[in-house]
Amino acid sequence: APGSNLMLSIDAELQELAEDLMESYRGAVVILDPRNGEVLTLLSKPDYSLEPFARSLSPEVWQRLMEDPDKPLLHRAIQAQYPPGSTYKLILGLTALEQDLVDLDQETFCPGYFLLGNRVFDCWKPEGHGAVAFLDAVKVSCNVYFYGLGLRVGVDLWSNYGHALGFGRSTGLDLTGEMEGLLPDRRYLDNKYGRGKWGKGMMANLSIGQGDLLVTPLQMAVLVSAIAMRGEMSIPHLVSAVQDGRSGSWRHEQAEVRHVEGLSGESYRLIIEGMSRVLNQLNGTGRSAAVPGIECCGKTGTAENPVGDPHSWFVGFGPRERPRIAMAVLVENGGSGGGVAAFIGGRLLQRALHNTEM
Repeated sequence: APGSNLMLSIDAELQELAEDLMESYRGAVVILDPRNGEVLTLLSKPDYSLEPFARSLSPEVWQRLMEDPDKPLLHRAIQAQYPPGSTYKLILGLTALEQDLVDLDQETFCPGYFLLGNRVFDCWKPEGHGAVAFLDAVKVSCNVYFYGLGLRVGVDLWSNYGHALGFGRSTGLDLTGEMEGLLPDRRYLDNKYGRGKWGKGMMANLSIGQGDLLVTPLQMAVLVSAIAMRGEMSIPHLVSAVQDGRSGSWRHEQAEVRHVEGLSGESYRLIIEGMSRVLNQLNGTGRSAAVPGIECCGKTGTAENPVGDPHSWFVGFGPRERPRIAMAVLVENGGSGGGVAAFIGGRLLQRALHNTEM
């Protein structure tokens, strides 16, 4: 009997642009339609030619792929797990807003470092940001502000909201092999370090998306998609329709939507205002992702890792009102998130929003 045909949601033009922009990098791009969870772009670099797989694959070719130090067989968008860096400040921000732990007018002074007992935690900007309140702390991604905020929030609330927003578990994408990442909570930290053996320093690190926290690019795209839609989280999917091989009739896949528990419209509104400033105001870390004529929102991240330069992150969505595109861009060893990842994200936002009347 003839099999079924699948219609995929991939946007060939966006996928092709992402391929071009990521040509010389290792990393991943995930672009979703936040309204229904359709995956418009799913990219992992470096990749490999499919030609040899069309015939019987020679052991030599397989061996070469397996041993390639660039790991082309690793699907970085759904299988590679990275520290999210400052992109994860969005979770901390939402948690603190919802729990009334933020006074929007209260400024924190950032001298370029944060003292916790006798330990020094650096801001990314050595000379400091001076006095910053919440929305501008998001805009300039001030570590010192978020260290303090993280210590007020604490690990329990932080991990609860992270879980509600989809971390530490698979997103439900209709592909096999998706990794779950790692969302540390009190039990995990007690098991790993011993009860009472870890303390505020651990929370300070987690506050800026470092430490034991690991995410996939797909999870980050789903997060910004849920923020864009003010708490409506669509399960991401690649199959948009299935055609019966016998009858020829098409069945369209229904979007599956979960409502994120425990977050109010006001918390989303405020985090979105901060994300708008990241792209659209002077000193915003994501200025290179701004789209002329269309207000988009985003967050950059620079994730330290044990080997080589830091990874570069950009997550964003647009337009601010009635969003129709949400994305995550991760460039391995790409340096600061405000650089290469934001530039790539901006080009993709621009193509997606200016070229389509959706």
